[in-house]
Amino acid sequence: MKRILIFVFALALTQSATADDAPKVFLTSQSTGNTWGAMRDQSQEMAKDFIKECPSVQITINKHDADYAVGLHHIEVGLIARDNQLAVTDMFGNVLSTSEKGSIKGGIKGACSLILADWSNSGGTRQKIVNADNAAFKKEGVMGYAEVSGDKLTVHSERASAMRFHMTLSDPRYMSYLRRSGLTTVVYTNDADQTFVYDVKSGQIAGENPTPNTVPAAAAQPAPVQNNVKVEQPHPVADASPDATADRIVMQSNESLGTAARQAKQHTECLKLASDNPNITCK
Repeated sequence: MKRILIFVFALALTQSATADDAPKVFLTSQSTGNTWGAMRDQSQEMAKDFIKECPSVQITINKHDADYAVGLHHIEVGLIARDNQLAVTDMFGNVLSTSEKGSIKGGIKGACSLILADWSNSGGTRQKIVNADNAAFKKEGVMGYAEVSGDKLTVHSERASAMRFHMTLSDPRYMSYLRRSGLTTVVYTNDADQTFVYDVKSGQIAGENPTPNTVPAAAAQPAPVQNNVKVEQPHPVADASPDATADRIVMQSNESLGTAARQAKQHTECLKLASDNPNITCK
């Protein structure tokens, strides 16, 4: 009983690994015609033929997870006129093949062979990755380019950052293509202060060295010179508001009037004294 359980568990692991490594295919179809057959959804027929004739691929209903797309245009007019147009494209949007005539089943067999051959072509996959990266730079208006040297892919980008690096590593389709390409190392850099390295074989980040912009230390400020000179604080300046100015004018006017009255009184008294004493002179 234990041996049976171990065998079943090992078989499940094998099937899971095969499913993860298998190319994922997204199916689309449309029909044109005036018969009952033209009214049917041929995607169901395509899926049935793929499962039977091409078990090495995995059919997916999620377009964004697919490595390949197979599109069918089924034409059926009357009892005799029938046509099946089939197109195969990869995840980068490259059209790999188109075919016409024949049965849906025959078209699926041809598409299966083409997909498996392309899936195993590591050299072609490398070039597709480079072309896709360069096309993305051009589309987004970003300064950058990708190149392959030996088994190393280097992506030069003015926008290189830790966030973009980790976003790329989280894309399952891109990572699948990296593994199939036979590349061993991916370098992502802005050729200045941001460089990231990924080891494809181990699936680990081999280097993540963003160098922060260095800020020069502020020059030491000289200590203030102490001296014994006593600086006398200036007297506070009187309020220069309009009201205060008016009050000062009134005070000055009152002071002038008082002074004039006193002087007049003193002059009168002086004149009285001078009348009795000629030696007194009043000014």
